[in-house]
Amino acid sequence: MKNDYKIVVLNCPYINWDSKEVREVFSEMVHLKFENYQKKHFFGILPVDSSDFIGDHLLIYKKDQSGHLKLVNGVKTLPYDRCNLFNYKFTPITLLENDNQHEYLDVLNEIIQQGLGLNRKMSYYSSWTMKSGIEEKASRERIKELFSATTYLYHRERGIKELLGFGVPKLRTDELFKSWGYKRVHSQGVEIPAIPASFLGGLDSVLIHLESFSSEIKELSLIHKVTWDSRLEIGSAFDEFKTSKKFQESIFAS
Repeated sequence: MKNDYKIVVLNCPYINWDSKEVREVFSEMVHLKFENYQKKHFFGILPVDSSDFIGDHLLIYKKDQSGHLKLVNGVKTLPYDRCNLFNYKFTPITLLENDNQHEYLDVLNEIIQQGLGLNRKMSYYSSWTMKSGIEEKASRERIKELFSATTYLYHRERGIKELLGFGVPKLRTDELFKSWGYKRVHSQGVEIPAIPASFLGGLDSVLIHLESFSSEIKELSLIHKVTWDSRLEIGSAFDEFKTSKKFQESIFAS
């Protein structure tokens, strides 16, 4: 079966910035997000921030009619433990603090502390974007399947057990992520209602938490594992970099 898709993992741009290929793919990712966010969100909603330099990016490319690979889908994952090394506050904490969402903050901090206590790695998963103008339903569904499978396979391989994110009911992303195993968070046994999020221009959003992946996403990962296995990894993975002489020298110098 012909495969017109390619999965690309762009590893932590900050530590790999001396690579021309990293800079080029990073620029492609930023362009995709600006192009599509400006079509779907209010003016002033930023699709990228400083965490894009320290997180990893899971990207999907599709061959066009001339046979060239074009970026059609992207998402960012930001491991919690990586933030401390960059003196960077974990993004969902910052977003909720900015909106004075104390109930959500209490629940989020509880989730983080429980995860740390159990030595479970967690990551903030955000900024999912699919290129607009893909009219063929089969192509859109294929991209979503690859995106789902990549999510599971990447995090399983990196040992990340839990994911946090925000679902947007209006865009139905909460329903997509629910099929993976995400659940809306609760406070004292009661589901916390949606909140108007300033970082989304006031759109209602819900904090969601994944503790274990669903059987559905695991089945998709088996279907698309061949594509995953032939992925392109750009830049050194952060865990590998931490064992390098370059990292040790930079820590010693600081």
